[in-house]
Parts: sequence; C-alpha cells; structure tokens
Amino acid sequence: MLPDLVGEGALPSPTGGPGRQGGVPFAVEEHRLEPVWLDLFRGPPHFLVLGDAECGKTGLLRLLARGLAARYRPDEVALVVVDHRRGLLDLAGLPQLAAYATDAGASAEVVEQLRTRLSARLAGRAVAGRGGSGDPKGVPRWDGLPSRPPPVHEPRQVVLVDDYDLLPAATGGLLAPLLDLLAHGGELGFHLVLARAVAGSARSSFEPVLQRLRELGVPGLVMSGDPHEGPLLGGHKAALLPPGRGLLVGRRRPAVLVQVAHCPPTGPAGRQPVAPGDPMEGSGEPRGGAPVDRGVSRTPPAGVGAVTGAGGR
Repeated sequence: MLPDLVGEGALPSPTGGPGRQGGVPFAVEEHRLEPVWLDLFRGPPHFLVLGDAECGKTGLLRLLARGLAARYRPDEVALVVVDHRRGLLDLAGLPQLAAYATDAGASAEVVEQLRTRLSARLAGRAVAGRGGSGDPKGVPRWDGLPSRPPPVHEPRQVVLVDDYDLLPAATGGLLAPLLDLLAHGGELGFHLVLARAVAGSARSSFEPVLQRLRELGVPGLVMSGDPHEGPLLGGHKAALLPPGRGLLVGRRRPAVLVQVAHCPPTGPAGRQPVAPGDPMEGSGEPRGGAPVDRGVSRTPPAGVGAVTGAGGR
C-alpha cells in the first residue's frame, strides 16, 4: 500500500545507481514500493503530467529539474523553464538553467531561440547522415527506439512547462514552433516535460502539441482530476487521488499507481516547506531566486534568459 507522503530523501541519489545513466528517481510504485525512474535520455524523450490544482505536478517538475542538475554538468544539460505562475522560481539558482520564461513575450522568444538551435541540429545531422551523397537512407528519422545522443559538445535541452493550459492559445499556442521537432526529440537532444490540468482536457484534445505527443505514444503521469474529462492517456481516465498520487502510463508496460516524492521549494531561511496539497503550492508566489539572464548580448524581456549552447554558460 502506498504511503500518503514520500520524502525526497527516501529516493536513491540521482547520481547513483549503476546502469541508470539519464534516469532520475521521482516516485515509489505500489507493488514493491521500489523507486520509479524517469529516463528521458535512453527512453522516450518526452513526458506528460496531467493533474488538477494541488495534485503535486509543480513539485514533480521541481524534483526532475533538481535530479538532472545533480547528475549533469551545465555543458551536458540545459534546463529551459516556462512557468507563468512562477511556482518554480527557486530553480533560478541552478547553473544548468539556461532560460526561465514567466510571460508570453519571454516564452515566445525562448521558444523561437530553441527552435532555431534545434533546427540547425536537425539539418546538421541530416547532412552528416547522408555523408554528402544525398542518400535518403542516412536522414535521421523517428523510429520509436531509445533516444540517441545529441551532437558532440551540444547539451541536451530539457524544457519544463508548468500549467500549459494557462499559456495563451493564440496562433496555435506558444509551443507551436516546436511541433515538428517533437518527433526528433531523442536524436536532437530535445526533451519536453509538459504539465497541465485535467480540467478542460476534453476541450483541448485536439490542441496541436498535446495531440502530437499522444500520437508519438509519450508516457505520462495521470494525477488527481475529474474522471468525466474522459480518457487522457493510454485510455486511462483521471480519478480523485491524494496529493502526489498518480497513474504512471507507458506504451509498453502496464499502468502502475505511484506516489511522487514531496519536493518543496527552497525558500528563504527559516521558512517552513510547503506540504502537498497546501494552496500555496504552485500558487505563483515567488519563493526565492530570480529570473536568470546568462550570456545575453542584449536586454531580454522580463523573466527570460537566452537559450545558450552550454547550458547557460
């Protein structure tokens, strides 16, 4: 039986575990209470988190960011955070943080910078794959296999998007420029972790980015929400669950109930951590740190740092 609360310290260290390169522990599963790892680099490159307010999805994004930062140097992984409610501001101190966008203008600029960088990677890999001969067999393609490493000296770009349902939907959504790159995520070193509410999922089922992720068979976590929204992932509906609880759905394995480790924000000294389900969790109140601005040659919009080639350095 799953516990109601799992502390972050109960999980293995992200830097440990032989054979777990790329994996980040984030939960325990219900059968043997063993750690559950998310491996974006050797497995499917993207991940969906679906859950309503106070379910713990913001804490999950924080946990994944901290785990990646503990395992990888800034020249190996660049974190790009789109967080309009500012619930993840405590991540601003991570050296792996290449960009933090807190409004529509900043998000659009970050996404366009990322699209340009990834498109150049894709073009470069296509030319290298053909060997200059024009042989179409050398062109990289999405084949459903585990992620391949990105080009040498290029960090993996891990994009964490919180409250995707609150982002402006005009002109197809802020992430629309990345739509055609999602299928090439593994080979480009492009990884999207997208969190949104269950509420309204039925109305947004044909939103282009979510539709493409479902077409690619992206795994995900279905947390607490209204079951009347219908099937969300792999035919599974949401249910009313305790904070941190969710159904882990993958393409090639049975769904399993897990308890995500509680990962409160790092606040000012003396401030009490926020408990799961606390209305302050993910409320958008700044919790320490500030938007970053690394390697920017001009003044960016408020709340954005440039997507750099070396994780912000």
